[in-house]
Amino acid sequence: MRGRLNDNSPLHQTPETKSQMRLVYFLLSVLSLLVLLPCDGVSGRPPPEAGTGSMRHLAETPLRKLDAPVRAGPFPRTSGDPALLIDNGLYRMYLTSPNLKRMQGGIALSTSTDGQTWNVADTASKEEGPGLVLVGRDGDWDEQLETAYVLKVNDDYYLYYCGYPKVGWPKNPGQIGLAISSDGINFVRASEFPVLAPTPGFFDADGLYSPEVVLREGRFEMIYAGHCYDSSKCPIGIYILGATSKDGRSWTKRKEPVLSPHPALRWTANGVAEPALLKGDELWYMFITGGLGDGEQRVIGVARGPTPFGPWQIRRKPLLTATEGMYDSWGNGVLAPTAVIENGTLRIWYLTSFEGQDIHVIGYAELPWPIDGWDDSVKAPKR
Repeated sequence: MRGRLNDNSPLHQTPETKSQMRLVYFLLSVLSLLVLLPCDGVSGRPPPEAGTGSMRHLAETPLRKLDAPVRAGPFPRTSGDPALLIDNGLYRMYLTSPNLKRMQGGIALSTSTDGQTWNVADTASKEEGPGLVLVGRDGDWDEQLETAYVLKVNDDYYLYYCGYPKVGWPKNPGQIGLAISSDGINFVRASEFPVLAPTPGFFDADGLYSPEVVLREGRFEMIYAGHCYDSSKCPIGIYILGATSKDGRSWTKRKEPVLSPHPALRWTANGVAEPALLKGDELWYMFITGGLGDGEQRVIGVARGPTPFGPWQIRRKPLLTATEGMYDSWGNGVLAPTAVIENGTLRIWYLTSFEGQDIHVIGYAELPWPIDGWDDSVKAPKR
């Protein structure tokens, strides 16, 4: 997902989430509301209410961070996988949110005029869950939905998403689907079938998650997180992979990973996941989740390169980490970023999950643009 909502895998038992476990924990967060379990992972206090925070400047860094979640979902504590689209001055945030009728993951929309105060979109799916713009199909390959990304193509909105049946990995790994809308709210699937599926023996043999798509030089270019956990199929790990398309519907995969774990960077040792692309100055920037090992807190790193497929130069230190004493340090760290550049400021929204309490909220941070800290950066490894 843009954000894994739970973290289990054969790499070290918990380097990154698996499909069915991720949704189990995500949907249990809704049940936790009914039994009143508002506590954080440290002291038993409830996490800060969304929208109540103030910006804090972190000592000895240019980073400023909101000290409360910016978004907690249409139901308290159940937001995941933010994906931001700025559309004629309106901030649209597409996120993973529960379908209460079926207890499945769906895709929801919230809107804002400033990126900090959010309103749940008025949609036709109120009975299933406020703000839902796309729900799963019972018994089909996309019964469960997560990790959406929306690209505006002329006057239409292309929503790419990860889907899998109720019984997910390893029997049914994640695949990528496409739905299209003329208003960004009412989406219709472009096909009954996935636009991208796992390839046996390839780096995505055990699932595709977290698609991100750009239109560049007349073609669609996608990056996504590919999962492989069986060494008999492919090198075990989580990779950023790529694909291209002429129409956004029929895709051709690149033969090699766009970005692989780097042996010199400990925070990438167990994989790189949940990519977000951003064009800045003359280069492309890719924000990624790292810290996927057993017991590690998630971190957000950044790489830059001349194209969305690299070659990449990776900033040695993570760009964003959990802050001691703040709510994001109570959970599993910071992950699943989405970002924009506005008025000389890099604005980042991210996921924090409190796995013991089944709480998932979206945080916010910002720092001056351009990003510094590239002097000791490393080149991305080649396979």
